[in-house]
Amino acid sequence: MTSLAVTLVVVSRNRPTELLRLIDCLKHQRGCVFELVLVTNTDPALLSDSLRDHCAKIISVDIENISIMRNLGVRNSTGKIIAFCDDDCLPEPDWLSELVKPFLSHGVKISTGAVIGQNGFSLQWGVTWVDKNGLDVKHQPPPNETKVFLPKADHFVKAQGTNCAFDKKTLEQVDLFDPEFAYFLDETDLCLRLAQKGCATAFVPTARVHHLFAENCSRYASRAPRSLNLIGQSVRHYAAKHASSPHDCVRAHYRLQHARVLDAFHIGRLEARDVQVVLASYHTPKVDLPRFRSEVIHIGLAQAPFHPSEMYSHGVLIVAFINRKKDALKYAKQAQAEGHSVTLVICGFLPLAHRRGFKNEIFVQSGGWIGRLGRKKIQPIFGLKNIAKDISAELGERRMFKKTAIFHAFRTDPFEKQSV
Repeated sequence: MTSLAVTLVVVSRNRPTELLRLIDCLKHQRGCVFELVLVTNTDPALLSDSLRDHCAKIISVDIENISIMRNLGVRNSTGKIIAFCDDDCLPEPDWLSELVKPFLSHGVKISTGAVIGQNGFSLQWGVTWVDKNGLDVKHQPPPNETKVFLPKADHFVKAQGTNCAFDKKTLEQVDLFDPEFAYFLDETDLCLRLAQKGCATAFVPTARVHHLFAENCSRYASRAPRSLNLIGQSVRHYAAKHASSPHDCVRAHYRLQHARVLDAFHIGRLEARDVQVVLASYHTPKVDLPRFRSEVIHIGLAQAPFHPSEMYSHGVLIVAFINRKKDALKYAKQAQAEGHSVTLVICGFLPLAHRRGFKNEIFVQSGGWIGRLGRKKIQPIFGLKNIAKDISAELGERRMFKKTAIFHAFRTDPFEKQSV
């Protein structure tokens, strides 16, 4: 159990379903008691039922600006370490306890971890190096163990907004998030300002969240861009603030967004009539920061921490074919009764998209064994080695599990492997 005073800030706007799912997920965090601060326009009465027997602080506000909402969460926090995750992600059970370890063991001011894509296996974000123009210049796979990255003269490691933690005093020294960044480049700007102060970033491969990509004002649920308005405004502010050539910086970001819009059109997620409308929104003039009112609401005892489940110790990972589902569920319930936190992956024989969630206190992921994997544009839809190969790699990535059990399709007993 970590001895650090940790606050988890979650920002959510117009996504009550996703927020409730995240709260259920947070109840399964292990090894870390934390203060939970929810900054949202969701009706507090709707959250009260899900937070029954737990303590949380709700900042009730409705404003289309992620930086302002995060700053409200930080200013109303009591922890020395401030962690962030998005409402459309599912943190793994050891996520928060692993994420905050480097603040003790390595003395860093920033910590981030791996972000897993929608299929539950492919890596969406690993170690990402960014230049002063806010452009990704290098992507590295997660290291085998926690690694600290020092900022370089012309680029630095960015903390992903859906999976990051900061030292609160250091955040306050740089005046928190810049409220001019309503959406996009908000954490990049913050990390650049911290890098200029010489702050190192720890990347923790075992601090993993699954990002599900919910719909918002700038994108559809399909990830196709809906509007580039806020993105364009943030890019222009970032360029004026940091870039040596603001015009070149704005144009470089526009080319990336242009390619993104055309990709969405080519795969059928945008209609032809929408392409020019979306691209034109990138150049929408900036508007003044909106006025807003916020209200702090306490659920449970004021200042009390959010206590996740304490009934589970080590984790057990179970992978099974669909025809062995009953055997795997029986094995999962037995492991749960022995005091283990269980993750169950069930694979069918069709190319179905993977879904994740908690069922009867068990983290369940189900989907096809074959099919397209990852975000590559050119990839066969059918191919046994696609997901099958990545599942094998995934077993090696889940180092926090004490035991792994694999139920093969045509084998009677499960293959069991104890972690070393």
